[in-house]
Amino acid sequence: MDFISHTVEGSTDVQLLREHLINAKNLAEDYGTDIDIPKVTGLAALLHDLGKYRVAFQEYIQNGVGHHGSVDHSSFGAYFIHQFINEHSQAESEKDRLYLTWFGETIENAIMSHHNSLGLKDFVDAHVNSPFLKRLNKVEEDPELKDELQRVIQRFFQKVMGEKEISDYFDQAYKEFSLLIDKCYSQDKKTLLSNLFFIETYVYSCVLDADRTDTATFSLDQPVKRYDYSAVFEDYYQKLNRQLAGMNSEKEINQLRSAMSDECDDFAEKRDGIYQLSIPTGGGKTLAGMRYGLKRSILSHKKHIFGVLPFITIIEQNARVYRKTFNGDPLDNQNILEFHSNVAQELRSNKEKDDLLDLAEDSWNSPITVTTMVQFLNCIFASGTTNRRRFHNLCNSVIILDEVQKVPVKCLSLFNKAINFLKEVGHCSILLCTATQPALGDLKASLKIDGEIIQDLSQRQEDFKRVKFTDLTRQGIQEHPISSQELAELITYKFNDSQRILVILNTIGAVNQLAENLDSGQLNCKVYALTTRMCAAHRQKLIKEIKDRLAQKLPTICVSTPLIEAGVDISFETVYRSVCGLDSIVQAAGRCNRNGERDRGDVYLVLLNKDSEKLDKLREIKWGQKIVLNMLAQKDFDPDSLLQTKVINNYFDHFYQEIDQSELSGYPTSDEGRDIHLADYIEGKQASRDYLQQNSGSELKAFSGSETIAKHFEVIDQETVSVLVPYGKGSDFIALLNSQNYQDSLSEIFKEAQPYLVNVFKNMLRGLIEKEVVYPIEFPFSDREVYTVRDSYYQEESGLNYQIKNSESMIF
Repeated sequence: MDFISHTVEGSTDVQLLREHLINAKNLAEDYGTDIDIPKVTGLAALLHDLGKYRVAFQEYIQNGVGHHGSVDHSSFGAYFIHQFINEHSQAESEKDRLYLTWFGETIENAIMSHHNSLGLKDFVDAHVNSPFLKRLNKVEEDPELKDELQRVIQRFFQKVMGEKEISDYFDQAYKEFSLLIDKCYSQDKKTLLSNLFFIETYVYSCVLDADRTDTATFSLDQPVKRYDYSAVFEDYYQKLNRQLAGMNSEKEINQLRSAMSDECDDFAEKRDGIYQLSIPTGGGKTLAGMRYGLKRSILSHKKHIFGVLPFITIIEQNARVYRKTFNGDPLDNQNILEFHSNVAQELRSNKEKDDLLDLAEDSWNSPITVTTMVQFLNCIFASGTTNRRRFHNLCNSVIILDEVQKVPVKCLSLFNKAINFLKEVGHCSILLCTATQPALGDLKASLKIDGEIIQDLSQRQEDFKRVKFTDLTRQGIQEHPISSQELAELITYKFNDSQRILVILNTIGAVNQLAENLDSGQLNCKVYALTTRMCAAHRQKLIKEIKDRLAQKLPTICVSTPLIEAGVDISFETVYRSVCGLDSIVQAAGRCNRNGERDRGDVYLVLLNKDSEKLDKLREIKWGQKIVLNMLAQKDFDPDSLLQTKVINNYFDHFYQEIDQSELSGYPTSDEGRDIHLADYIEGKQASRDYLQQNSGSELKAFSGSETIAKHFEVIDQETVSVLVPYGKGSDFIALLNSQNYQDSLSEIFKEAQPYLVNVFKNMLRGLIEKEVVYPIEFPFSDREVYTVRDSYYQEESGLNYQIKNSESMIF
């Protein structure tokens, strides 16, 4: 009898189960080399579909008996490992027994969970139960399943790998695992359990990617795409150096940028580590960081470079810079994946075939990937097998974390633990890039930072000082909040002194109100409002128009949310910044006199009253605002010192002290009425004490709760939904989707339509649907809806324009 793993709809082609298991093993071995455990990952992949040797599964796939998912095939491989350890392996010491149990639990969980949307099963959950053992005991407690398992194992021995061969393979895998755990223990025994959690996640990720990749390449009838990473990085490194050599070296600011870029290049020769790259705003860190990344990848044989950024606007700009620099065309995405969200994948019908770009997006195997902090953290902690599939490709990489101070407070402990693993176990070199380095090493769950790349940082900051700060938040010793109308009058009064002005406010509502209050007719000036209620294509068009006006020295006022203050290469004579955290104030100052057009540009700090700028739901902005206002209130405090390293360090000391005291960095949440911190479920220390107290005879040795983390994890508190807006080509896409008469797949359409999407919070979406501002388009083959905006509610001046209760908050 031929045992089948996969079929292709509409075709007689079949993939034999033996072929799939061997292919998956080979792929997983290749992936596993990145942290020196190829046999561990290979063993898990080899056995992941062992249960497909069940007669019931073959009846389903060959004859259509039953339905998709009706036959459990993922428990059998897990229980085979469990049984094999009990029958064949003898641990000689307490340490060996512990390691062997961890090894088994790691492989077993990866196998049994490879179709679980929440990822690895909890070893212990918030209710002190073990979903992992419950799943494993499903076979143990059923005599018929145990008997069937023996028949399945014999078929595996006959068809795939003999008993002696699998035993030898098991021994090799366990040796690799033991050596890795020894390494983790010798590095820092305090982080051993944390690193074990990520090793488990890594093995799981390799199994997912090997399984999905082999299935997709069979369906496509195409080989796995291979990259010559070293050749790509060498080529790009030479191109970047030629471009940097051609820069105008007569300008002092370019000389300063070049000197810091050279420091990055030299530093790439040092060992892997977690390094700060504190290039001042406007200092050229985008290309300097990539220069480090390319050289470090060449010297240490890295497979990937990841650029991780907080906002989509920065991704769009940086990806264009990379494509233009390395491929000669800002639209040529060869070797460079720009990944914003899963929207295209979510719209992929089961009937649609993946293409090679889909595979790159699903697995992040491209040499260079530019993505958001949201997607970066999702691939480590969030639900969905597509997210966890990507995780293993973070290892053996250079990871450039841009504007790292923007990591959400609740995610800090999870973030620090993951980054420490990627350095200590994952063979990564990691850059923390920002002009305002957060004190991540001072948190209870601290980041193990190895040093700063830029030497003589205080002098570099002084060299790049191009602005003068003026504090308008106070009158005498009292705080002086002003209204939106008063701010408009202030800008109007000072307009003759400077006619190219940027105003950055903390909320969309405040931006739109000020733009209305500014009388452009009276000022004889063009007034722009930029918010994330505009789609990317709309924002890019307006930013280009603003840049053109600034180049022509035409009177221009731009009122924006913080989307403009990081990664947008633009320079105004004057900036007004509504007071907030110091890191954002420094970024805002980077949009003023950016290229040294004047001796000094002016940055005015203003404080809007509660009616003009509602910050009640923006807790982190309120914290930062409070600390900065306290600094400004100090006697003899000079606002011009806000850019100094000691002031920035002092700010973050206060910021993180408040975070640690309030225990917010561990991701507090509630699980069915129980207050928990997700970060605690990485090690599972409290869970182990509680569980063993109730189950004193249990042989369970791992106590982490990956499934609990995935169930609750969201980088942004309020989940957002993408809506398609009728701007430019967006109208054509809406008409095409409404007609349902299209040739391309939905995923392909949405890749092209991505610049015409606006993200809105789910609670806001409900109001928009009720008011018939937004309507859904349904598709017959998918349970996913696409939401679109009616023409009259998207405007050139303000984008998506409809007031819904609770919509004051910023939309990222």
